[in-house]
Amino acid sequence: MTKRVSGMLKDVTSYDEIDFADLLQQAYCLEKFNKCAARVHRNTAFNPFCIHNLGQNKWFQDEDKSEDETHWSVKTKYHGKYTGLRNLGATCYVNSLLQVFFHTADLRQGIYNWEPVDPTKRLKLNDNGYVEAPDNSERIMKVVQELFLSLEHTARGVLDTKDFIDTLELSKDDQQDAAEFSQLFWSMLEQHLPSEITELYIGDSSYETECLQCGTVNTAQSRFTDLKLQVDGKYDLVDRINYLSIPDQLKGDNQYFCSVCQSKQDARRCFVIDRFPNILNLHLMRFMFDSETFMRKKDNSAIKFPSILKLREEEYELFAIVNHVGDGAHSGHYISHVKQEKDAWVRFNDDKITILDDLKLGDLDMKKRKQKCNEGEYASQSAYMLSYRRVSSPPPTTITTPPKLLVRVEQDNKEFLALVQLLREQAQLVAQQTEQKRIHMQDICTKIAAPDSDKFSVVDTKVLSEWIKTGEKQTYLLNTIACPHQNVEFTKVNTVKYINSVVTPQIFKNPSIVLTQDNLCHKCLRKTISEHIFISKLEQDFKKIMALQNNDKLTGWWVVKEDLRNLTNFVKQGLEGFNARVSCQHGKLHPDASRRRLISHDVREVISSYIPTYPVYRYDEETCPECSNSMVSSQEQHREILSKRRQLSRLNGAELPFVMNHTSYVVPRSFTNNVYTFYTYRNIARPVLENTSLLCSHGKLPENSIHSSNGFVSYLTEDEWVLVNRLFGPTAAIVVRTRAEQLLLQIENKVAAVKERIMQQARDRNLSSLYDTKPSTSQMPLPGETPQDLLKEVKTFITNCSNESDSITTSSDTCSNNYGSVKTELGSRPASLNSGGIDRGTIQNGGRSECTDSVMSDNSRDKNSVTATPDSASHMTSKPRNCGDNDNGYEQLKSAQVSLNHLVYTPSLCTDCVKEHSGIYYTNATIYIRPQEEGSMTKQNQVRPKPQPRTPSRTPKRSQRGDKVVKCDSEETIFEVKIKICGKLAVAPSEQMLTLENGNVLENESKLCDLGVMPGTVLLLFYSEIHQDESTIYTNTQEHGFKGTALSSI
Repeated sequence: MTKRVSGMLKDVTSYDEIDFADLLQQAYCLEKFNKCAARVHRNTAFNPFCIHNLGQNKWFQDEDKSEDETHWSVKTKYHGKYTGLRNLGATCYVNSLLQVFFHTADLRQGIYNWEPVDPTKRLKLNDNGYVEAPDNSERIMKVVQELFLSLEHTARGVLDTKDFIDTLELSKDDQQDAAEFSQLFWSMLEQHLPSEITELYIGDSSYETECLQCGTVNTAQSRFTDLKLQVDGKYDLVDRINYLSIPDQLKGDNQYFCSVCQSKQDARRCFVIDRFPNILNLHLMRFMFDSETFMRKKDNSAIKFPSILKLREEEYELFAIVNHVGDGAHSGHYISHVKQEKDAWVRFNDDKITILDDLKLGDLDMKKRKQKCNEGEYASQSAYMLSYRRVSSPPPTTITTPPKLLVRVEQDNKEFLALVQLLREQAQLVAQQTEQKRIHMQDICTKIAAPDSDKFSVVDTKVLSEWIKTGEKQTYLLNTIACPHQNVEFTKVNTVKYINSVVTPQIFKNPSIVLTQDNLCHKCLRKTISEHIFISKLEQDFKKIMALQNNDKLTGWWVVKEDLRNLTNFVKQGLEGFNARVSCQHGKLHPDASRRRLISHDVREVISSYIPTYPVYRYDEETCPECSNSMVSSQEQHREILSKRRQLSRLNGAELPFVMNHTSYVVPRSFTNNVYTFYTYRNIARPVLENTSLLCSHGKLPENSIHSSNGFVSYLTEDEWVLVNRLFGPTAAIVVRTRAEQLLLQIENKVAAVKERIMQQARDRNLSSLYDTKPSTSQMPLPGETPQDLLKEVKTFITNCSNESDSITTSSDTCSNNYGSVKTELGSRPASLNSGGIDRGTIQNGGRSECTDSVMSDNSRDKNSVTATPDSASHMTSKPRNCGDNDNGYEQLKSAQVSLNHLVYTPSLCTDCVKEHSGIYYTNATIYIRPQEEGSMTKQNQVRPKPQPRTPSRTPKRSQRGDKVVKCDSEETIFEVKIKICGKLAVAPSEQMLTLENGNVLENESKLCDLGVMPGTVLLLFYSEIHQDESTIYTNTQEHGFKGTALSSI
């Protein structure tokens, strides 16, 4: 029922009070016709006549052609003269440098003039005759020449660099240093270009070393193609160039060997630039290696550089810049800027080319801070390589291209332009069709509004919006708006629109089934009215019931309190089971009086008018005696559980680890947490102990699932186990004990059985002496059942247990006195065993037995008899008493310490499972990612203290503030985890390094289950980030040289 109909029927209790025609108008919003202004900024959902702002405005607006969506392969030259280069993945560093090299006119002319060497001059002799020697550099030069020719003469707007990248054997996915590539590429060009071209880039320099003892100056001449300028500390380009001439002091271990003094002397060495080249390339060394963190870092400091650089009364003009945009040394993006005629700059960003009226580099900086610069000066945080040209040596104004080189380019242009012309014709045809469709849609949209409130078609708003969006005919769906009577359902009036029936054939494929104003459902509305009247009467009767409740509580009928409060829900929803809980399972009145109350006879009649039959009992009905006794027992059990809180004080939510010198019982860690929560908040249900969740499908223990280090289980003592199993169980016991404990338990059981047989014989003899002076033959001990035979059986059993474990060896010579004394005691005073007993391998002789001291290490069961820890070795340092000089048994006993440490599990460990065998299997579990501060890599190997367990909370909390939560499965790899981290922190997987808290680096291919990563584990994340003081970026990738290129082999 809509809010409008519900409001109209609010106070209606009879059908005669309703104006059905008016209600029909209100239910279907027919009175809202022509009440929606066209100037509204959004569509009015609760007015079905409102058809504004459904998306039809797109057909009345001109098509936006500002963004070029043409595929790169069919783009033409930018502004008729610039061609971009396609980025194949991470080849932006190649594209930026190629644009700089290409727009250096001298270099381009030299490459055009290059011709390969005559193959006959490259022949070499081998066993089979003359063969042509391979020359990779010529093959590369050929590709470079073709690429430069295409950049200048092609009609394409974007060139594919795949052939160039494959020829140089560069990786498409690994971004490398642009400066290193520039040096290798230039070294290859030097071999094939004439000297008048290479000399433009080469300057002369020297290293002058002056001996401070004799004053001798030694000069070493050298040449350079670029100047490498340190960035840190100085932010002005001129200062960085002057810094090169600051002399270095050679002292101490770095002394200089003077040829005149014939010994090592203190010296001063400086770098001197003798001649600057015509084209000066400056390399700003932003990437450095940090010896403390063993990682590469980037300096993002802003560097100021002039457009006109004055060096030794010579002026150099800036004409090219290579920028590295990004905060990491192994990631980011390269962009180049080249100066063209009329002081215009062109930005080459792979296949995107932008003409700039003035050079503005601030939009590329990581920190958007406006740098203060003088006129004719620039500042940039991303400038990486600068190219200056001597003003007195301008570039050539014209470049000549050999005609024979243009054949291939001209043929490609012919084919390309033909393709472009064909695509343009197709685009014009599509544009004409689109314009016709636009005019058609405009015509329909202007007629779509319903002309009258009594004549319209009903359509789904979503279907109508989809038609307006696409302009394609839609399928009319009845199931979205129709009621069971195949009419318009009034409850969905907010999801439909009333439109002109004239346009429905142009909107829908099946207009014949479109619902109209004649399909407003009267039946559904009348049914709703009847239901409302019934509910109104029910609510009034419910108020009457609340007013007629029996207040004296001495007579009446028993009903369940909660069912009485929910009477209206039982009636409205047709629920069964009203007042069913007043009966117990035996069909009698339930003894729990807290759940029921008395009602009067009048209240019962009102309830019976809505629910004719339901179980009911008179006020004087007797409760079920069986349930009463059971309820008393449950209450007593609950009181007993609360009274045992002190004995279960260790179950406080903290970790309960395994103790080697105890017999431990395994329970789920969640159970111990629930017990603590039960004692803390007593209003929750009693925990249930269930150990089956710890067993695998074979009914055995997974190998690693019972280790306390995984956080899944807790270990209880025997007293704690007996108590919790009785209070919260019962369930199957999972026992873990050492091998020594297991052997001693077997000895205990054997001695107890023998003791019982001896005592039975003693009781038989004592009983026969009361009646007979001489025992009968039937009462005499059978062969092998005498005390001496039974004692020998105990001794043999102990020896077998000792031999089985290879740890405890009983020597008959060493312990004969002890067994002899016990035999005498058993033979003369058998009744004394009833008072002394044989406890845990100790056969008493009025005191402690020395034989068992050697076996038990002077411990009893109450003193944690056998310890399997290294501390227990102190019990074995002295010889057992009364063992004579026989050291063999003592040495075997002392060497048995290691095998006693072996654990015995009941049930046994399962070796048939794979996932259960590893003990680590989970889905959608929480793993915490803790980002680390810069420089913390040097501290990651330090041992961190183990965090103390926290008391359980009702709501889970993160391990530390700032940790990121990632949901993972045990079978996921570290690389998959890094992808999830990338979605949260926007850090590329290649920039991430994950470690455990112990400092172990996690490899990408490793799975979480193989690494032992459990739910709740904290992984440390190291990645690049901006330094707050020095704008220095650290990355965790190891430093490598330039790799994967054929240039390095030239």
